[in-house]
Amino acid sequence: MHANLFWIAALLAVVVYCIAQAVRDFRAKRYGWAIAAAASAVVVLTIPWPTHAIKIDLPQR
Repeated sequence: MHANLFWIAALLAVVVYCIAQAVRDFRAKRYGWAIAAAASAVVVLTIPWPTHAIKIDLPQR
């Protein structure tokens, strides 16, 4: 469980960094790099979160 929390925190840190870099590049009028950083943040956000699958067997009628 602790390993999952580590990876979630790492992914969130990467997203925050990419967003901050996108804002910084946008303010410096480096629009290409800003778009690349924002796209990187979006890609990292679309990675599925690790979850635990639970199977429930319901009785048949």
